[in-house]
Parts: sequence; C-alpha cells; structure tokens
Amino acid sequence: MTMPDATALILGGGAAGLQLGAALAEAGVKASIIEPRYDYVSDRTWSFWAEPDHPFADCELGRWSRWSVAHGDHHVARQSENLVYASLDAGRVYDRLTSIIDQSDCVTLHRGMSAYGTPERCAGPGRWQVMTDQGPLTARYVFDSRPPLQTRPVYGQYFLGHEIKTNSPCFDPKTAQLMHFRPHPDGTGVDFLYTLPFSDSHALIEVTRFTAIPPDEDQMAEWLARELQNILGDTEATLIRAEAGFLPMRVTSAPDTTSTPGYLPIGLAGGAARASTGYAFNRMGLAARALAGQVAD
Repeated sequence: MTMPDATALILGGGAAGLQLGAALAEAGVKASIIEPRYDYVSDRTWSFWAEPDHPFADCELGRWSRWSVAHGDHHVARQSENLVYASLDAGRVYDRLTSIIDQSDCVTLHRGMSAYGTPERCAGPGRWQVMTDQGPLTARYVFDSRPPLQTRPVYGQYFLGHEIKTNSPCFDPKTAQLMHFRPHPDGTGVDFLYTLPFSDSHALIEVTRFTAIPPDEDQMAEWLARELQNILGDTEATLIRAEAGFLPMRVTSAPDTTSTPGYLPIGLAGGAARASTGYAFNRMGLAARALAGQVAD
C-alpha cells in the first residue's frame, strides 16, 4: 500500500496552523503545512489576558497590569499584581514558530501553496486526500484552519486600527484602554475605542464594532480618523501599519468528527474564539499541544 505523504496535513499557516505545526515538530510527527502566502510580515497583534510568564512573553509588543473601561463620563480603572494584558507582535510570533518548524526534520511549511475544495477520503484505511494548486497530497489526519464560508451574517467584532508613533508624548504607557464606548449611529451595534500604548509615543488605536451587519468601510475609516484627531490634535504621527478584520463571537459546539475520523477544523474554523470576547490565541495554543499529543500517540 502506498504510504501517505505525511501523517498530518495542516491547511493554513496562521496562528492556529503554525502553533500546531510547531507542536507536531516538537513531538516528532511528520506533517506538512499548506500556506498560500510566501512571506510572513508583522500584519497584526494578538492580545489576551495572561500570567506574566506566559509561553509567548518574548514576543510581546506590550503588556499592562492596569486597564480601563469608559462609558460617557463614567470611567473605571483596575489593576492586578498577578495578571497582565499582553499584546503580541505577529512578526515575532511568526518568526518563533516558523523557526521551530524550519529547524525540524519532520514538519515542512509549504509557502506559496493553496489548498482548495473539501478534503476527501481515499481508498484504504485512515487516509485523506487534499487537492492543492501543486497537485494532490495525502495524509492520515487533516487539520483545516481555513475560514469557513459564511452563508449568513454572523455576530462578531469588526475592527480597524492604526499603529502609530508620535513626535512627542501622547499616551499613558501604564494603562491599556480596553473598551471606551461610543454611541452607535443607529443603535444596532456596540461601538468602542481600543488603545494599547506601547510607550508614551507609540500606540495601537483601534475602533471596534460588535454587530451582525458588516459595517460600511468608509464609515469605519471616518470614525477612526475622528478618534485619531481627538487624541493627537496637532501632534505629528507616523503610521507604522494598519490592521482590519473580523472576529466571530458565537457559541460553537465541538466539531462532530464521528462521520469524518481524521479530519478536524481548527482555529477560528474550529470554534477557538471565545463567544464573549473573540480572544482565540491562547485557546489555539492549548488545542495545538493537545492535538499533537494525540497524533503522536
């Protein structure tokens, strides 16, 4: 019988796929990651609540033990001696995980390769086939992190942010401003400003809307421009990068794999995002280590 190309195929090399690939590399499992992009750049941040010595502390762009929430004139600030709000630089995370994978003898990251369609069971026990733009690949397990096709609106958070540096101090670097609420234009969603000050002259400023209706992109851009003007005034600022996206916030049950043993959605596709906040990075890491252990056994 022809052996499969790998024990595991991972479709998508984002946060979920790379964390699983690195865990499989450390477990000595033969695996391949299929990733359309050729290069990884610092294109986003991942933020979450953590203990100070969490596994990705060396990838932090910033951390705060004090945070604030505001609504109108009501402002609340809290702090902790045992908990931090951490923000990771995606570029550092990518470098860390791809380095583990590239140095391994068992996991291969195929950059510039795309998987398409639904994986299919092959003839013979425990084998799957995935079609790619460079030909078919087979494996015993397939872990699919590709975002699912949305056939109807899904409630979640839409965000648009700018990471900027200013020519003079503008921010309080000791306090993360997590949810400073703003009036929603028509009352159908929840709007807030989110500011992560990495220093007194360097911050990520982001507008966020919780809604089931995709917001108008121009309206979001105008909102962000107003917030930046209110914060900066006449202070000059340099745009480091922009980020925009959508995080689903819904309750999802564990994927039913009884009829498809060996195939499993992971990451956001597998319900990693918390329904209350959208936070997903830590849950992806926990799932990666658990899955790697099961595959290695």
